[in-house]
Amino acid sequence: MPLRKWLAVAAILGASVATAAPAFLPSGVAVRLPAPKGIAAVSANSAFAPLNRSQVVPPVVLGSLPIPKGATPTSTKNLDQGAGYFDRSVSFTTPLANSTLYAFFPAQLQMHHWSVISLSKTAAGGREILAKRPAPDGDYWEAAVLLPPRPGHSFTLVLRRLHEPM
Repeated sequence: MPLRKWLAVAAILGASVATAAPAFLPSGVAVRLPAPKGIAAVSANSAFAPLNRSQVVPPVVLGSLPIPKGATPTSTKNLDQGAGYFDRSVSFTTPLANSTLYAFFPAQLQMHHWSVISLSKTAAGGREILAKRPAPDGDYWEAAVLLPPRPGHSFTLVLRRLHEPM
């Protein structure tokens, strides 16, 4: 990578780590993001339990999928309807602002052995955080955190089973 481009990437990353909400990361750049202080994480296992009655999701995957303590599930969706790979979502409300959630999830996912692969804006103006991790059975799992475009206190967590290398 040319020095000028490297310095530009370093400046972007330095600015993103210094702010409460990380900026968008250039593709292929790995960086550890600091977790917001004072926000405890818990496993999303109990929130996804009604969607995982057949025990498709390995315990290591659900056990390592963090959500902020105090987040309350409001709805669940079975996106695959049993006709394909596991693709389910849970929507939550939380006392935390979406800007805080945008800082919380990348850091917590990394701390729980997920590889954050994308921080981006959605077509509707919200934000999306994508992460992947391998499971002991050889499958890969993707977690997508969707934050709505309006300021608020909610998020949707989508969990998908993938069959591709990281």
